[in-house]
Amino acid sequence: MRSAHGTKTSEVRAAYGYFRLVDSDEEAMQVEENLHSYATSQGLDLVGVYRDRYPHFRLDELVELLRDRRISHLVVPSSTHVSAHPILWQGFSAAVREGGGAEIHEVD
Repeated sequence: MRSAHGTKTSEVRAAYGYFRLVDSDEEAMQVEENLHSYATSQGLDLVGVYRDRYPHFRLDELVELLRDRRISHLVVPSSTHVSAHPILWQGFSAAVREGGGAEIHEVD
């Protein structure tokens, strides 16, 4: 990518964070801080965080958000944070990749 002056600049890639219900506001703040730190270390610009407050996945909302905002990177705390069940994780990651067009990055 080149700046207006014709010099090369590094491209910052837009990303969104995602995490599920946590036990406290303090824990939520820590998770969000970890998502931001990871994104920055990977050259991603975390433009927002989707907090899934429902006991069941709301993948339609997440996929629509990624697709509509053309976000190609999703940062999650870990696969087990999203779901301890491997089949649910596979469904989540397939929906994000195929429906939302985003690559998943795991902090842990």
